[in-house]
Amino acid sequence: MHLTLPQDKPAMTNPIKKLLAMTPEKQMIYRVGRRTGIFSKLNDLNNPELMEHIEVARTRCGVTVDSVDEFTDKIMKQYI
Repeated sequence: MHLTLPQDKPAMTNPIKKLLAMTPEKQMIYRVGRRTGIFSKLNDLNNPELMEHIEVARTRCGVTVDSVDEFTDKIMKQYI
């Protein structure tokens, strides 16, 4: 995808705005999904099959809204 400013600014910023408008719980689910490789895009939140995988991963790792930063830091350090 090739986007150009200023004409493509809405296409660039809308996903960010959509994520920031979500509840902390939904944001946490998305972050876990992205960091574990289960999600590749924001719309994956609407996929029931992927959401089942996220719930298993979240439960197994004990990730909550309060611990999601720690979880993502740990995942990122594994890739470095």
